[in-house]
Amino acid sequence: MKKNFLFALIVFFSLHLNCEKIVFKLSCTGSGYYPEYTNYHYDAPVIGLRLNFELYNLLEKVGMGASGIYQIESLDDRISSSRFYDVYLHNFYNFRKDERYYVSGFYCGIRNTKLEFNHYKTKILTNLEMTRVLLGFKYESESWGFDVSWSQAKNRKPILGYEFKFRNSYGVVFQIGRRNRGPMQGAKSDFYIYSGYEFFL
Repeated sequence: MKKNFLFALIVFFSLHLNCEKIVFKLSCTGSGYYPEYTNYHYDAPVIGLRLNFELYNLLEKVGMGASGIYQIESLDDRISSSRFYDVYLHNFYNFRKDERYYVSGFYCGIRNTKLEFNHYKTKILTNLEMTRVLLGFKYESESWGFDVSWSQAKNRKPILGYEFKFRNSYGVVFQIGRRNRGPMQGAKSDFYIYSGYEFFL
């Protein structure tokens, strides 16, 4: 049964694969995350590492992507652990030639959040884990880009996010984003800063 399914999957992709070359993009950045929790301080971010990869032209213009943010250290002693994962399919129109590129289109997937923190009212160590729908639109080029996304909080209230991306003359990528609602109760919003490099393979 498994062999038949695998064979059918191979045949399906063989019939539908686009003649365009499959492109792989890897991004590795340091992250500073500010959940804007009750009585937060801007000099106490959650410091971590973000990895993101995207595959283009897997099936016509359809591809896939995934990202993960892993906490290394929290300068806010109320947050013990934080991890964020996104997995999505995308339909990006994309072009790449030498050092120039751009992508543009919609994506759809899921966002998984895992947090361990002290509740701002009870001071009790609390574990939060949730998986929610993720929708968005992205435009990106070698010099700048933006990302608009929609997801949900634990109580199913909408989370709207936006992100801007820039690259300096040394090739360092900077990303700054904000969402109108944080993942836990008491965080009215959150924002983040990423800085690092990206590579095409």
